[in-house]
Amino acid sequence: MRSTHYVETDLGRAALLNARGYPFVGLRDLGDGRFGFEFQDEQGTAARDAASYYSATVQAHELVERLRILKRALALNRENPKHDHAHRPFAPTER
Repeated sequence: MRSTHYVETDLGRAALLNARGYPFVGLRDLGDGRFGFEFQDEQGTAARDAASYYSATVQAHELVERLRILKRALALNRENPKHDHAHRPFAPTER
């Protein structure tokens, strides 16, 4: 059985994935102070979509909003590093 999650370490690509509809599951601690953004990937297409970062077409305001959400998750992790953010879903509020 293949994994249904995909981890992206680049903030811009992570924002693109989130803007394209991949649900943000949470942060994953990669060690050495690094974190990855974990997304639900039922179809196994997140790696391909992340690779299309430079040729992707996404509304600018949508990408900026997703960047804000992901940066907030990182900030929350810095404020409370002992909390297990890697396994706590962090979802954006609905509009």
